[in-house]
Amino acid sequence: MGDLQGQQASLQAERDKLTVAAQCLQAQVEAFRTRKEIIKAAYTAAEAQTRVREAVTGISEEMGDVGMAVQRAQGQDRAAAGPGRRAR
Repeated sequence: MGDLQGQQASLQAERDKLTVAAQCLQAQVEAFRTRKEIIKAAYTAAEAQTRVREAVTGISEEMGDVGMAVQRAQGQDRAAAGPGRRAR
């Protein structure tokens, strides 16, 4: 009978150790998931920043093109007005 009680105590101790180990592993899994979500969020934010920069660059280039077109139009208007005349 004493031998069975010793085995039961040994099995209970082993069960307790396994329970603690499982809890530690679960905490590690949760920490990993949290880090993964943080990395995903940082990637998404960086991707959005890149899109914004590309859009701003595109707008800047378009504005430059508009400015050059206006300058050309003004030059053509002056040329059409002739020497000594002011273009409107």
